[in-house]
Amino acid sequence: MGKCTIQKRKQHVFVFFTAKDTFEQKVIFRIK
Repeated sequence: MGKCTIQKRKQHVFVFFTAKDTFEQKVIFRIK
């Protein structure tokens, strides 16, 4: 599948998801 990395910084939550499907797809979710 892909890799899911969750980084917590202060009150900001950064969710970085990398999926491999034919090509490398990078999806970044920013939650305040």
